Amino acid sequence: MKKINIFTPCIFLLLFCSIICVLLAYPGLNTIEAATTHQSISLESLAIKQKDLEATLEALKLDLAKTSDSLNSYNQRLSIVESNITTTQTMLVSYYMDKLSDPTYVTTYNTDYTWYTAAEALGELGKPSIPALIKRLDTTNPYERSLVFYALLLASQAENVKVFAGNDYIHTHLDFNTNTHNAQKMIALEWWEKYKSYF
Repeated sequence: MKKINIFTPCIFLLLFCSIICVLLAYPGLNTIEAATTHQSISLESLAIKQKDLEATLEALKLDLAKTSDSLNSYNQRLSIVESNITTTQTMLVSYYMDKLSDPTYVTTYNTDYTWYTAAEALGELGKPSIPALIKRLDTTNPYERSLVFYALLLASQAENVKVFAGNDYIHTHLDFNTNTHNAQKMIALEWWEKYKSYF
């Protein structure tokens, strides 16, 4: 009768358990292949996305350059227009300043009212006309001085003056009575001292 070696089954059992442990500890070949494939797809997607983003960035840079060129062109045109406006305003101020002393340069309406054309026009121009009107306060012509006061009243209420002076305008008025002229001149000069830095 043969003796059974008890250690032989134990060795087989130990070997079997070891193989199972190894298989459980490491993924199978199919799992490794699947993981590798998935990683390759992710990297490829990222590479494509990166190229798309780079293309978008280049397109944006190109659009920005075009926009910048257009903006520069608009700024140049704006500068030219502003310069032309300034030149035109200067010419208009000069023209109407010369007309202030002319009593015939008026129109009438409703048969009772006189429209002092030069003073009204200077008042509509607003800011550009004020420095010239301030200088003309020293005129020796009483009629002209009266219209200067009137023009200053109107011009100092123009929108392009309200920007910095608000509702603080020159409280002079059209008055051919020369007795009021010194007081009106002081009012005009006081206002000018407050705001001359804006001109």
